[in-house]
Amino acid sequence: MSNATPVIVGSSGTPAIDVGAGRGTPVQGVSAGNATPIVLVSNGRGLPISFVGGTFFFLGGSLPPGATLTRASTGWYFDSSGVLQSASTDVARFTHNPGTLALEGLLVEPAATNSIRNASAGGAVPGTPGTAPTNWVVTSSLNNVTREIIGTGTEDGIPYIDVKYSGTPNATATIAIRSEATSIVAATLGQTWVAGQFVRLVGGTLTNLTNIATVILEANSGGIVVASGSAATAPTSAALRTQWFKYTRVLSNVTVAFVAQDFRFTHTNGQAIDATFRIGLPQLVQAPAASSPIVTTSAAITRAADVLSLALVDGTYSIDITRASGVTNLTGVAVSGGSYTVPTDVSPLQSVIARRTA
Repeated sequence: MSNATPVIVGSSGTPAIDVGAGRGTPVQGVSAGNATPIVLVSNGRGLPISFVGGTFFFLGGSLPPGATLTRASTGWYFDSSGVLQSASTDVARFTHNPGTLALEGLLVEPAATNSIRNASAGGAVPGTPGTAPTNWVVTSSLNNVTREIIGTGTEDGIPYIDVKYSGTPNATATIAIRSEATSIVAATLGQTWVAGQFVRLVGGTLTNLTNIATVILEANSGGIVVASGSAATAPTSAALRTQWFKYTRVLSNVTVAFVAQDFRFTHTNGQAIDATFRIGLPQLVQAPAASSPIVTTSAAITRAADVLSLALVDGTYSIDITRASGVTNLTGVAVSGGSYTVPTDVSPLQSVIARRTA
């Protein structure tokens, strides 16, 4: 073999051959993922040739050769039918867009804790006004507006509660559906929190409702709200799985000691309302960005980080990581021990291309 001609070995699953060594022995620890050739180049000095990189694709619904994943807990994802599913410890999660049902890639997420203890809305009792779920704080019948707990259930794997408000108010006021009291979830100044919940309008209309929002509340050591922020929320009758409303806030009040979240709206004196909201899986996570849903029933739950390892020979690499959110290029990445650990991110992973540079 000349010192300038590359040898291309197909990725059919057979080992690459160390042609440069002249021994016909397999090159150890190489993989190009699935369906991408492995390129081997002679060094022109009669020494063993070197593997120059690998490509790993994650849009096939299974881990490619050379990739292994671990996770020390259950995790959740949307399957090809748009149903929220749980994956056991160490099981890879290939998630789909809940609206289009398109495969988005492999979830390789950082650890996250849903601080809402009862996101499944257990403990609710139907009635007028009915009984709110355990730990929840839900505005009751007030100001000539009647609250009715319709019931609970599951839609596309998402546990929910249906709550109806109707009547002609005799005052202008705000109604809040809060999944934790304001003296439960500890927080400190400067932390970033993400609130979210699935919300669907399953009855009535939004007529005469204003300031419909997903809210994060900052409370002091006595549980008194001292600051808040919100993101506009406009639920429709579309499938619950397609309506995950989120809001991110950096806590800013110097007296903040607790954080809470809710779904809320305002009604106006004399203007009749009639709306039934389906609230699913409220979530409150200390993190810079929203991750996949985390189901809780009686206590806060931490989803452990996904650890994705790719088999690469030791060396220095330029690595392109493609996620649903875009491409990240990393340079000067040192690989040792025959394995590279892919950085976590909340956006699904679609491919990793590694090129050895040294």
